Amino acid sequence: MSILTHSPLETPQSTPSDLKRLAYIGLHTSRFAHDIKNLLACISGYADLLGHKTHLDEKAALYLTRITVATTRAKTLSEALLHGSTPLQQERVPIEHAVRSVAALLKHSIDPRITLEMHFAPNVPDVTVDRNQLEQAILDLALNALDAIAEILPERNHGTLAFRLSTEQRATDRRRFAVLSVSDTGPGIAPETAANIFKPFFTTKLAQQGTGLGLSSVQAFTESYSGEISFTTTFTDAALHPHASDVAAESGSTFTLLIPASLESTVSHVA
Repeated sequence: MSILTHSPLETPQSTPSDLKRLAYIGLHTSRFAHDIKNLLACISGYADLLGHKTHLDEKAALYLTRITVATTRAKTLSEALLHGSTPLQQERVPIEHAVRSVAALLKHSIDPRITLEMHFAPNVPDVTVDRNQLEQAILDLALNALDAIAEILPERNHGTLAFRLSTEQRATDRRRFAVLSVSDTGPGIAPETAANIFKPFFTTKLAQQGTGLGLSSVQAFTESYSGEISFTTTFTDAALHPHASDVAAESGSTFTLLIPASLESTVSHVA
């Protein structure tokens, strides 16, 4: 078992191969976004038709609401790609709202053996960011956490995804941050992987399961608002431990974002 704390010192440099791939993405982004927007219009249209049905039970109505919310967010993101405007709009955002929005999207789709927890300290300040980018960053971290938990579910048969919010006030420069942490009870991150996870296109997933852009995008988002990202991980190599369930409770990872508080931030209380 190994314990590692890591903060990227600087944005990883892209290799020539990475630059070619980024150029390809840039060249085709507009066309892909246009096609995706048309598909989303189809999905939302059928969702509207279903919404007019009177015989939907409570659970089906809830699922339909989740589809509508997710489709609306996806439309906004595709429009951002079409117009080449990122971020779309900086606004004061209660970070609690953003976390709860992502948690609501995940709640009814994750494995029932996974517990979703939210621990919010009082008086967490608002942040001035693009709301869609913030929610996408939270979602990327959550999906990575769920993938990690899935690796250990066969042995443990349960896992926990936890969101935590707090405030950090620095005496040195008087900067104030909203602190968001996303934790999982997965196997942790191996040292050789941890050294590369913020590099664009780096992934440990199969070719059709990941692009390797999730964490690098989260880092880029955080640093674009003068924030910071770091992680801690306790790694358990299941191959070295035949009884993985005995040690899994000690493993896992936590990714932490520090986002500067809005100037003269008011606290939004969420029930």
